[in-house]
Amino acid sequence: MCELSRHGDVAAQYGGPNSWFAYFYAERWRKTADEYLALSEAGWKVSLWPYEDFPMHAGRDGFYGIARDWHPSPPRVRPMLDSETIDIIKTITNDVRRRLGFQPWI
Repeated sequence: MCELSRHGDVAAQYGGPNSWFAYFYAERWRKTADEYLALSEAGWKVSLWPYEDFPMHAGRDGFYGIARDWHPSPPRVRPMLDSETIDIIKTITNDVRRRLGFQPWI
């Protein structure tokens, strides 16, 4: 969430990637996933397209045209985030990742 190519400029304004800003983004992601799960459980037809698998998931749901030319940036967790930051983000998102079936953490 705090890669320079994505949100690094914003992260720098709030103390850098190894600050509470990174935790804020982890919590924000968790709340988005929680909302998706709640709507799904209520019977709504909703989709969640993870960043890393966006073209595959968009195509599955009939929206491949919007993802045709999209390519993810390579994951660069280290050296951007230190081990303590990575551990707390994993803790914040562990339950919802398990419920969504996203076991690997980039």
